[in-house]
Amino acid sequence: MQSKQKKKILFVITKSNWGGAQRYVFDIALALKFEFDVAVVLGGDGPLKDKLVENGLRVISIEELSRDIKLKNEFKVLRNFIRLFKQERPDVVHLNSSKVGGLGGFAARIARVPKIIFTAHGWVFNENRPWYQKMIILFLHWLMVLFTHKTIAVSQKTADDMRRLPFMSKKIICIYNGINKETYMRKNIAREALISIHPSRSIILKNKKNIWIGSVSELHKNKGIDVAIHAIGMFVKEWPNTLYLVISDGEEKKNLEALMAREKLMDHVILLGFIENPSRFLKAFDIFLFPSRTEAMPYAVLEAAAAGLPIVASNVGGIPEILEQMNDGILVHPDNPREINQALGLLLRNREKMAFFGKNATAKIATNFKKTSMINATKTLYESAYPH
Repeated sequence: MQSKQKKKILFVITKSNWGGAQRYVFDIALALKFEFDVAVVLGGDGPLKDKLVENGLRVISIEELSRDIKLKNEFKVLRNFIRLFKQERPDVVHLNSSKVGGLGGFAARIARVPKIIFTAHGWVFNENRPWYQKMIILFLHWLMVLFTHKTIAVSQKTADDMRRLPFMSKKIICIYNGINKETYMRKNIAREALISIHPSRSIILKNKKNIWIGSVSELHKNKGIDVAIHAIGMFVKEWPNTLYLVISDGEEKKNLEALMAREKLMDHVILLGFIENPSRFLKAFDIFLFPSRTEAMPYAVLEAAAAGLPIVASNVGGIPEILEQMNDGILVHPDNPREINQALGLLLRNREKMAFFGKNATAKIATNFKKTSMINATKTLYESAYPH
């Protein structure tokens, strides 16, 4: 008896670095690789591509696919998408990132792909831009969602930002990002491990009186690490044994290092660079800081909450859906180093609050943000029927 042929899913994402959208694609593709014929289309080399190959997933590279907008390249990418979709004949194309959503959605319609899914990991019109740019981008996002059969928003706020527009209400569904329960290193072991990664700063790091404040965040303008550095500049005046450690890398590294030097914070702020599976080290931190200017549903905050850390985070995007103000953590306005400084001080003066916030946040993650729930809900979309 002939076995039933597996449905084919093509995941498409712009870059092969390791951010929230890349982790999302990796988690779902890996979880479904035995039930579906799965492949991932991406641009460039990087940790995502390496992880996919290591786990036996098929990768299709498109050389011209990058985050930057270059008109000549975009026509090449569009032609490549159309040719690829016609050749592969997928049952589902699952698009990730705004650029891929627009070009990929249009190409998938031309190639008559039966199901086109787009995941909104945030909207570009929420970034700090001139109003006229925001209006143009909003219109382009609206067209992009129209091309899809269903758009996944990773937070209710992300969904609501688009649902108010015409013909959007039935197009968009909220499916929260989800994580598994992790195994965390104990505080002293995690600190020793991070010290070993940065031996040149070991004299500073080994001071047992240090307060460790940490972030796991791409070094990008949207992530607000510059805001955090300004806040630390205020904070160390009262708490001079403070260290601020940032795990990850990115395009803003040189600018941030220059800022650290200008503010004379080289002995207080350490950029640790990219570290594999950074969640293992979270308990090294006394407080987790997440100062983003714009967000949708950040994995870093989910993981810090699951680890039981007290969290200070920007009140943007889906973060308030993770953290209730003064119940699971402290929310501050974006671009406000003074509020960050005050929130950090409040926590260190109220250690029982730190434990209270951490306990509540952990319970919420275990209930509302499970990886299995995210994968099952997404799988249901793949198996649903949509009108063309």
